[in-house]
Amino acid sequence: MTYQEALEQLVTWLDESLGAPIAMPSGQTRGLRLTQDYTQDEIEDFEDEWDLDFPAPYRQFLLTVGACELFYGGAGRGRGVSISRLDSIPELFHEYFDRDNSLLFEQYLPIGGVYGQQQVAAFDIERDDPQNFALFSDEQQATDWSKWAETTNPWQSFEDWIIEMVQTEGEFAERA
Repeated sequence: MTYQEALEQLVTWLDESLGAPIAMPSGQTRGLRLTQDYTQDEIEDFEDEWDLDFPAPYRQFLLTVGACELFYGGAGRGRGVSISRLDSIPELFHEYFDRDNSLLFEQYLPIGGVYGQQQVAAFDIERDDPQNFALFSDEQQATDWSKWAETTNPWQSFEDWIIEMVQTEGEFAERA
């Protein structure tokens, strides 16, 4: 599966679900809900406001899929993935940056989380590597995220994470 195919599958499932549970290919029942779609101008306005540049795969995700809640409901580890609305990111994630607010949008771009594993999904926007995305324990401050990614939950590409999410219907393998 390619990244584009994964995005298209998410759009199909979002269109089918509209927030109500639907049967997934595995037979599990999950809900998916679009919370905000975006235009290129809206994304650029947010980037300008916060003086940052989104990683290209994240921009493509927002333009194709949008902010959303995925694979919620039912049993299992997944219990939901959230890709947050842009306007809610500063408020939702400020607590992880209490010790060093300068890391928010200067080094890290938190975008959502995996509820069942209590993890924050974020980019290290200072990394020039396609593997600039990781999941972090929601009990950690952002000042500890780099060490966590280097020792516990390795950096990966956002594209690979999305492909895995679609292929496993949000039931990620436990990594940390």
